Amino acid sequence: MISTSSLRPGNVFEDGGSKYLVLKFSHMKKGRGQAVNRVKVRDLETGSITEKTYSNEQSVSEADVEKRSAQFLYSDDKS
Repeated sequence: MISTSSLRPGNVFEDGGSKYLVLKFSHMKKGRGQAVNRVKVRDLETGSITEKTYSNEQSVSEADVEKRSAQFLYSDDKS
């Protein structure tokens, strides 16, 4: 399990059965209220971008992903 306060851009985590890539992270504290972590994420399955809010005590599970470098090759057939 990963604490939501330790998430950083580039991290991948799993929440609610979906895997997310962290794009932006910000820590916010409101007066006497509890601090929250706002995370802008991309769903790795659908590609949609959303913003999620977590409290400092919350944890998310690590996603089991493998990063590989790849090269996209194609030919442009102009006649």
